[in-house]
Amino acid sequence: DTLSLHDALPILPSSAEDFNKNTFNTQFKFMKELDIHESADKKYKPTQILIYIYNFLKNKFSNENNIDIFPSVFYLALNIKNFAKYYTDGYEFLFFNPAEPTPIFDKVCIIPSAFTMNNSKISNINVQSYNLELYPEKYREDIRNFIWNSSTDIHTNIKDLTYIKKFLEVKNAYDKNNISSLYQNDFSESEFNDDFLYFYRKVVEQEYSSKNTLKSALKQIRRFLKFHTDKYNVTQIHFDILNIKKLDCSNGGTPITDNDVNVIYSKFEEMQSISPINRLQAIVFELFIHTNIRIGSILNFTRDCIKYKSDNSIELRYLLKTSNHEYVTQLITPITANLIEEAIKITNLFINDCIDDRLSNFIFVHKYKSNTKLNLKRLDFYNYFKSVIKSESENLDNDD
Repeated sequence: DTLSLHDALPILPSSAEDFNKNTFNTQFKFMKELDIHESADKKYKPTQILIYIYNFLKNKFSNENNIDIFPSVFYLALNIKNFAKYYTDGYEFLFFNPAEPTPIFDKVCIIPSAFTMNNSKISNINVQSYNLELYPEKYREDIRNFIWNSSTDIHTNIKDLTYIKKFLEVKNAYDKNNISSLYQNDFSESEFNDDFLYFYRKVVEQEYSSKNTLKSALKQIRRFLKFHTDKYNVTQIHFDILNIKKLDCSNGGTPITDNDVNVIYSKFEEMQSISPINRLQAIVFELFIHTNIRIGSILNFTRDCIKYKSDNSIELRYLLKTSNHEYVTQLITPITANLIEEAIKITNLFINDCIDDRLSNFIFVHKYKSNTKLNLKRLDFYNYFKSVIKSESENLDNDD
């Protein structure tokens, strides 16, 4: 039998106050069932329609009644790509705020905010999530504290959780099997004693064939242990066992030759007439060539980043990878300033159509239509650059 919304909700919402988390939860479960049974040729799933309705209600109640029926973090969560999966699986939607107490939840989905977006990472607009139910219960509180209170940015902490998971899995196996000591240290009071750390290092050296991966794993475990130095009774010997010396295998990267710069830029020039977005891609590459600024910092330029000084000098204000959310300044040439001004002019139309979007303060963005509304999107320079390299590989000295 076909269910009606009235069957799902004996008492239908009739005022702003009736729209709350319980109402949404009931409606979402009902629509989720319809997702499964509706035919595949429907343009929008019922859950997507529900999200569209709540976005409409948000604007209506906020503008006409000055009422927010949900916290702002939930409204932003409604529009993330995998909202339905996160919501169904019981994730808590939160903003990251290191000044607040560490959340007690094991399943968390962190929605981008002004704080997390205030850095030079390209991933700063992405949702960050973790599920600690997959980790040993004994260590979950320690991991939560590390994620939220470690000095390193939360994007890195969450991305590298896989190394901590592996570390704890090895510890469980070590304890369970009572593996014989490779090095005698019967008097250690550390949670992770010398014998185990030697064993762990041997395991990961065999598992990670790449020196860079091994270095990343050891670096993250050292950071985790350093954060809990007192609790785990970690000593310098323990850090020495997990040292990362001599693991650097980088030779400084693959330099772009003069010939390759000309070939790559010629391709950018060839494609820039196709659309304003392609011209923006070319401007990013030109800024990279004309300055000493990293791509991540360029893509995070804000619309007020240029300041013209009274002495005719031009100052650029931007974020560095290592500036810890603090802006730095440097003088730039008129050529650089003109490129930035051109990018601002190109994207003014995008911004005007999406003025309330969280990315509206950034330069290198463009608009796109999601299932529910018009949004701004960060310029995907890296994939564009890879496509240029691939198309011109036969003409390049180095295509890596």
